[in-house]
Amino acid sequence: MKLFVLLTVAFGYVAGLVRPGFIFALGMCSYPLEAALGGRNIIGDIIVAAVPIYALLVLFKRRCFHLHIVDGLFIVYFLWYCISVLRAPDYTLAFDNLIKFSISSVGYYFATRTLLENEKDFNRFAKDFLRMGVVIAIIIGLIAQPDPWSPRTYINFEGGRTSTVGVSLSFNVVICALAFYLFSKKSWKAFFVPRLDFLISVIVLIFIVHFALQNGTRGALMGPMFAVIAFSLIYFYSRLGSTGRLVMVGASIAFILCFPFVMALIAEAITDVPPTTIPPKFKASIINFAGVVTGMERYQAFDPSGAARIDIYRTAKAIIAEWPLFGLGANAVIATIGTHAHNLFLELWSDGGITNVVLFVMFVTAGMFIGLRNSLAGPVPVFSRMFLGVGAGVLIQLQVSLTLSYAKPLFFALGALVTLEVARLRACAQVFEARARAQAAPLEATGGAAA
Repeated sequence: MKLFVLLTVAFGYVAGLVRPGFIFALGMCSYPLEAALGGRNIIGDIIVAAVPIYALLVLFKRRCFHLHIVDGLFIVYFLWYCISVLRAPDYTLAFDNLIKFSISSVGYYFATRTLLENEKDFNRFAKDFLRMGVVIAIIIGLIAQPDPWSPRTYINFEGGRTSTVGVSLSFNVVICALAFYLFSKKSWKAFFVPRLDFLISVIVLIFIVHFALQNGTRGALMGPMFAVIAFSLIYFYSRLGSTGRLVMVGASIAFILCFPFVMALIAEAITDVPPTTIPPKFKASIINFAGVVTGMERYQAFDPSGAARIDIYRTAKAIIAEWPLFGLGANAVIATIGTHAHNLFLELWSDGGITNVVLFVMFVTAGMFIGLRNSLAGPVPVFSRMFLGVGAGVLIQLQVSLTLSYAKPLFFALGALVTLEVARLRACAQVFEARARAQAAPLEATGGAAA
């Protein structure tokens, strides 16, 4: 099986030289592939670096840079990350991660901005991405085995055990890619699209939640949560004036910042609820998730690694208390105690201070609203909004260091999802315009004949 995984990766590299969908799927699923090959970090880094190298080649060839507010916020955030590296307590570790972060983040970001320019590019990309994603998902599904000491899923090779937290996220991406491809086809009738779309959305929601509860991967719950909560506001957003939209942007930023506290309130409310009222697995998943995103010690008792997490959170909070505005520098927590913070906001805050958190939230929010703005251009299925929601959820759920092999591609997954959304909507707009012209042509001909 390991040889088969190696052959799959090799095929993705070769095919990806001319068809970016293959190589992009490799990058998005780099963590489970790396785990399947024995947990070697260098393998994941090479897989992740393949997409940026390809993207930069495309950039030089096309000489195209399309700048808007998301580009500006990305540049500011990346520069602040570089500054935090210069202030890092461990320069060797920090500069090593800066190289990885630079290659992956810049490459993934520009790849999503340059590889998909028209409907033909999108359809081919979606097909290739879907094919490669399905193959990887099947491989991981065949070799993943349940661990007797933990509800998480592990890959076992030669007596070793490697965690595969990213497995459910890989399935998440594959499902979204499939739905995106289906709804990009011109052959769908306008009457059936929203109804079929709603049915698939419900099925996918059930599947993701079920997978998360069975596997213990709390992060998989974030996609549906953000899809339902954040993007259900699109109806009201489309009916607001410019001032109202500005208020909506501010409210979204506040929502992202306050989300951990909302989860804490939910967890607090159900902590003492009897198991006959709420299914035990669902209750444990929500409380565990609240412990991860908030870092609150009260909820760590529900997690098998709770005792260790409490010490990690205490260290991160101590760093934040001492350097609240600008942080201690890149990899502050891991340089202090030898492990990452297991909490995205604690990681951001301890590395670069509250400034880092604000820049991150602004970048994410801008990306989300670019997708929302384009979603208002025409009839958009429910699943398209859910697709953006899953992207936002995958991004926000990251509980670990931004420089880990599987965190890097997922960190910029939202950029890919927004770009795909824009490409799909552009294709849909062309279809609706062509249909409108076709319907108007007989009327114009009749009018001309009557005249």
